[in-house]
Amino acid sequence: MCWGFEMRKFWLLLTVVLGVVVAAFAGALTFGTSTPPARLGAINDAISSRNLAGLPPAETFAARDGEKLTFRKYMGAPNRAVVLVHGSTGRSESVHELAKYLSALPQAPTLYTLDIRGHGLSGQLGDISYIGQLEDDLADFLKARAAVQPSATWSLVGHSSGGGFALRIAGSPVGSKFEKVVLLAPMLDPRGATYRPNGGGWAAPYIPRIIALRLLESARVSLFQNLTAIAFAPRDDGTVPTYTYRLLRNFGVDEAWPGYLKAAPRAPVVLVGGKDELFVPEAFGPMMKSARADVDVTILPGLTHMDMVYHPDALQAIARALGLR
Repeated sequence: MCWGFEMRKFWLLLTVVLGVVVAAFAGALTFGTSTPPARLGAINDAISSRNLAGLPPAETFAARDGEKLTFRKYMGAPNRAVVLVHGSTGRSESVHELAKYLSALPQAPTLYTLDIRGHGLSGQLGDISYIGQLEDDLADFLKARAAVQPSATWSLVGHSSGGGFALRIAGSPVGSKFEKVVLLAPMLDPRGATYRPNGGGWAAPYIPRIIALRLLESARVSLFQNLTAIAFAPRDDGTVPTYTYRLLRNFGVDEAWPGYLKAAPRAPVVLVGGKDELFVPEAFGPMMKSARADVDVTILPGLTHMDMVYHPDALQAIARALGLR
């Protein structure tokens, strides 16, 4: 009789504990959001002042799911090609001035700027269908362009979150396609030494929701990954860009960056501005070299985060990293 009472007490306690866990998960998923950041002039002012003269028309390619994804092409040598990837909440136009500069060089390659799925004109804004879809998209893009440039050697350049994604690509199977990889002020681990609190005011991650979804992901449960997981500083039109959890996880490397860096066939070149507002420039060298000693990290004095795709000093450094100067 005593034994039966103890068992009932055990099952009651277990039920209560499971109820608390489920309630905590439900609360984190439902209410674990954050207030969006304030307008960030350092980024918005730079974006609003850009010159888009000579922007090529938008073209599309078909991804494996049938979605038409957008890119822009800058004509150059057919035997060399470079893919440029924008940063968080950006689009192909964000790297237009860099592409325009590189396309004017004497040995200019063919250049492609992409609207990464979930951005610009590619797919549903702020979302993708599954973690890993962005790698699939890039592989599909390269396959489509192989019919046009079958003998081209490829390089990859990514800025900010696009730099984190470029590192992810470098350490993934599709990374073998790229002869050179250049990371411009790359977004790495938000808990790492290179990251300023809340990305210098650029982003407000939904920490409780992210923790709950990471736990589900570690258990191989992909439910609720369509929930919003981060809000970015508002645009000048008042809209607040957001990413779902699956886009946030895919468009970057997070704490897994050392593994991707080690797995890359060739060490990438890293360029960061000495006055970057979102990241800590001096931390990139020690942090990244702790994972791979041959990674080349250069700080460009006086340059800001957005200068890395606009400023003449940055454009020249990128050209040198690509072997075009």
